[in-house]
Order: sequence, then structure tokens, then C-alpha cells
Amino acid sequence: MNKPYLLALILILPFATSMGQDETLHPWTDTQGRTLTASFISFDGKTVTIKWDGKVFPLPMSSLSPQSQALAKELSSTPKPKPAAAPSSPFDEILAAIPEDILGPEALEVEHDWSSSDGRELKAKFISLKGDQLTLAMNGGTAKFLP
Repeated sequence: MNKPYLLALILILPFATSMGQDETLHPWTDTQGRTLTASFISFDGKTVTIKWDGKVFPLPMSSLSPQSQALAKELSSTPKPKPAAAPSSPFDEILAAIPEDILGPEALEVEHDWSSSDGRELKAKFISLKGDQLTLAMNGGTAKFLP
């Protein structure tokens, strides 16, 4: 590995490890009554990891006061935001990107211009979308097109 890349890695790594972490400061007190203010990183049941003065420190749970132990348990049980579920089909992703006012109830009552997968132009009313199965009503509802 080239030395410039190694130096860049060493300089960037501390910042990369803190990305996405909550930087809220909390008071942490040890069993001897000493307190410092640091952000919570993680808790694995035995060790609380905090970030203090730009550095990450693991603290044994047994070295913390009962209040700080309770704080660690509380912060570790705070639900993390769940990542959005992956769309079940490309249609879901497209529909999610369209502003809701365009997809209001009145949009379902009129015929729209559509193109079939083989390039045919048609005018039809939207009926339903289940996964990647699109149902349209054509000719006033007398014919249905299922690509």
C-alpha cells in the first residue's frame, strides 16, 4: 500500500467511524463519582462505548454508576430508524416518486395515455397495480389490458 493512501486512511478513519452516530452529549459517571460528558456510541451488555473529546472509549459496565448503567441500557434500547423496505417492483418506486396530488382520486376516474410493452399507444383507466401486474380498463371498461 502506498504511504499517501495509508496516511489518508489514518486521517479519514476516525471521521468515518463517527458518521451516522448520534452526537448528543450525556453525563457519564463512574463508581468513584467522576463525571464526564460524552456521546453514546454503543452498548453490548458488558461494555459501553462512548465518544469523548473526539476519541472513542470502551468502558466496562461495572465501572459505571447505576445511573450511567441505566442510561446506557436506555440509549441502547432506543429504536433505530428502520431502512425503507425495497420496492416490490419498479412500478412501486415510480409511483412513490410521483407527488400525491397528481395521484388523487380524480386521477383514477379518467382515461390516461399508456404505452404497452410492445410500444402500442392506448388510452385506458387505471384499475390496480399488484406487484408488477398492472390492470387497466379500456373502451369504457369493456376491455382489460394485462401486460
